[in-house]
Amino acid sequence: MSQPPQVDASGYDRARFIPEFYDYVVPYATRPDIGFYVGAARQHGGPVLELGCGTGRILIPTARAGIDISGLDSSEGMLKVCRARLDKEPANVRGVREAGDGPGHGGRVAMVAHDILQAGSSLRPNSRGQALASFNGCTVGVSRFSTHPLWERHPAGDEFLQVFEGELDITVLTPEGPVESTLRPGAVFVVPKGLWHSPRPRGTVTLLFVGKAKGTEVSNAKDPRESSRSAE
Repeated sequence: MSQPPQVDASGYDRARFIPEFYDYVVPYATRPDIGFYVGAARQHGGPVLELGCGTGRILIPTARAGIDISGLDSSEGMLKVCRARLDKEPANVRGVREAGDGPGHGGRVAMVAHDILQAGSSLRPNSRGQALASFNGCTVGVSRFSTHPLWERHPAGDEFLQVFEGELDITVLTPEGPVESTLRPGAVFVVPKGLWHSPRPRGTVTLLFVGKAKGTEVSNAKDPRESSRSAE
């Protein structure tokens, strides 16, 4: 069975000029989305986590608006451009700190570069994963596995997943019935708080996860909802 195309998480670092000229390439330079994202950040309040913050096209305007924002990117070259731009900003915007140091205030920015595939390849098969950073009480980490408990759920909050390598079938047991999805490289998925879900890898899968592990439950029962009711 052939493997699906893999995501090159560090493609922007292949040539030095790519990060330098990224924001000048049409249509990137003309996208009218900055106001939308800054407005959404204002509406919901901080802190904000931007996955793939790149050169700071969204991150810096958000920080200017006084929103505490953290940026995560796999490209050191893109973050280098972002840092250079932050150096030209006022002190309340350019307050850069290492991710994981705790929440900032008034538009302080945290940035860190991670190559997700490289981090995943260093993990032992079916390990518990590796934490990369913490954000707003959540763990940001990478996991690589080929087997998984039949069911799990996270009572403390939603779980964000992004697949970087391999394919993953996932079933979520919602009040309206089971929801089936297949996640391929580049796909993102949010598992709602407290819902049992069954992630089933097709071979080996590497993914990024963001969530709160406190109270996480696992089950190998055919229907974990029945076993939970029996235990109550």
